[in-house]
Amino acid sequence: GASLGPLAVPSSAETWGPSASFVPDNNPSRPFAPYLKTDKLGRICDTQLLSRGRDAHRRGRDGGVFSYGDGDDGFITVDSSAKVRVQGPNFGARRNFQPRQQRRDRDRYESIGGQQNRGQQPQRRRGGNWNDRRSWAPRNANKQRNSSVEVLPTWKNIKELGLPQLANLSLDLQDSGEELRAVGTVGYYDLALDAIKPRTAKQLRKCSTAAVASQADEDPTLIGLAEAGQGDVFATDAVISQLMACPKAVYSFDITVLRRANTIFLTSRGESSCCRQTINETAHDAPEDDPQSTSINSQQALDKEATLTQAGIVEQAIKGEDSKLGPAHSFGDDVKRGYVYKRWTLPSVSLEDDGDEDAANKKPIRLVVRCEVDGMVGRPGNRSRLALRAINEIDPRAKDGVDWRAKLDSQGGAVLASALKNNSNRMLRFAFHAMMSDAKHVRVAFVTRTNPKSNENHQLLGVRQFKSTEYIQQVQANPKNAWGIIQAVCSVVSGLGIGSYCLLKEPNQATMSVYNMLEE
Repeated sequence: GASLGPLAVPSSAETWGPSASFVPDNNPSRPFAPYLKTDKLGRICDTQLLSRGRDAHRRGRDGGVFSYGDGDDGFITVDSSAKVRVQGPNFGARRNFQPRQQRRDRDRYESIGGQQNRGQQPQRRRGGNWNDRRSWAPRNANKQRNSSVEVLPTWKNIKELGLPQLANLSLDLQDSGEELRAVGTVGYYDLALDAIKPRTAKQLRKCSTAAVASQADEDPTLIGLAEAGQGDVFATDAVISQLMACPKAVYSFDITVLRRANTIFLTSRGESSCCRQTINETAHDAPEDDPQSTSINSQQALDKEATLTQAGIVEQAIKGEDSKLGPAHSFGDDVKRGYVYKRWTLPSVSLEDDGDEDAANKKPIRLVVRCEVDGMVGRPGNRSRLALRAINEIDPRAKDGVDWRAKLDSQGGAVLASALKNNSNRMLRFAFHAMMSDAKHVRVAFVTRTNPKSNENHQLLGVRQFKSTEYIQQVQANPKNAWGIIQAVCSVVSGLGIGSYCLLKEPNQATMSVYNMLEE
């Protein structure tokens, strides 16, 4: 073929490159594409790009794309116009991947308030709840509670114990307790209750009053043991179990400390929560504390309901042949009850690093506790102690709860977990009560209202049985921490002088205060 010769291009002072009117002399038919000074050289001539098909690129002069194939197939003139971007998947705009029908359904859902309702769903956050997306509120942070006892102006606060610090204490007490004495008579548990199912729920026996045993300083057996020098600190299992579970306590409670010469009595008033059962104390939506309220779901009404329910389940489940533990008790009632008096030896401990070199040489503290026995299981000659407690359901439609009637039979673990979340303090107290009384078996009765709007009638939906060690693990009770708390409290009260004191769990603070109840 003919070869290309040098092309003569006249210079111009007004333009860059040849002018539009310039026509080569040796080849006037050669097409020419005008370009601007802003065009890049790579877009004007690309000698590296191979031909992609001449027919596909023959678009004429308007497109600015042509190929010249007279003896030089490697020379290709490319487009100087903007390239057309091939549309691919847009990973940034995820909305484009949603089918149109899904988008329409979502928009319709949000237009009728779905977005608002979705924002009101409870957030599963440990330790608190989300009121909105910008602020966090701790559990029960906005609820102000009343003190279980009025602190008089003459009382002097002499010491404070922080509940978070008590929750970190530990004492590996290998001593299971020495049984000093046993009194009273109990019955055997009715095994027929274990067969109750939600679909065959049984009416719970009504109790108008709940018998309360005498306090530690009024118990003739404890007084006799104190006079005989059998211990240093004397208390009931209700008081000790409340102290063991105090890190989970939400309600205020008070314990009276009576220091008499060489003995100390830990007692509780009849109105104190140590002598009562509670309902939903540790729930996110805990009951309101209003003594003047007439609602059946107030804290005071629910405490009374739980206490009567506990008395009713014991009276209904414990019957049959009597099992005598020892001499008759002298509490002045006809209720069939039994008690064992046990003693533990606790090493003394100093809660403050005050440089006391004799702290390690302090005398150990002997703790004597009266423990209640609910009943027996087995047969005469092969019997074992039983701990029996009831757990209450108020409203199966509560947002933080599980419908016991629908789930107890098929999802018993979920029901137990829900009950533990809302009644952590109560179930821990039960675990420590079973531990101290040497109960080998535990029965948990699930009780619900027949009508959620009435607290008069209740139904027994079922009874779950555990070994005491299994139950302690199920409710995540920590015996080492429990004994560490008792060791610390006994060490504090042992350092008090003769007099009367009040150990008060503050209603709106995570502390326990020791008040000297001075008289005017």
